[in-house]
Amino acid sequence: MRNFFDFLMEQLLSCSEIDNKNGIELPYIEKNQVKIEFRKILDKLVINIIEANLENETLKQALLELARIERIIVVLHYLCGMDLSEIAYLLDTDPNSIYVQKYTALKNLKNILE
Repeated sequence: MRNFFDFLMEQLLSCSEIDNKNGIELPYIEKNQVKIEFRKILDKLVINIIEANLENETLKQALLELARIERIIVVLHYLCGMDLSEIAYLLDTDPNSIYVQKYTALKNLKNILE
């Protein structure tokens, strides 16, 4: 079973091969660069979810103050109802890392709200 990140990587690489056949030179794309850009896009989606679904301005602002990965995990888990294992799969990360980051995010959110 492939995850979404692998699918995007394959699409980028196939576009690169097509453009190279047409004589267009593209810079080498590292997997880590794609991962970073994917997380930026996912974060923009999460910010839109926060703004569209939360009426409490204090909570909205606190969520926006979290680090990008923490915000993604909290919103996808609590607002979108995704399992932490699904989030780990989406982010191409170890599930144990997601559990730890969720705990840290909640702790940071509590500190921001106090």
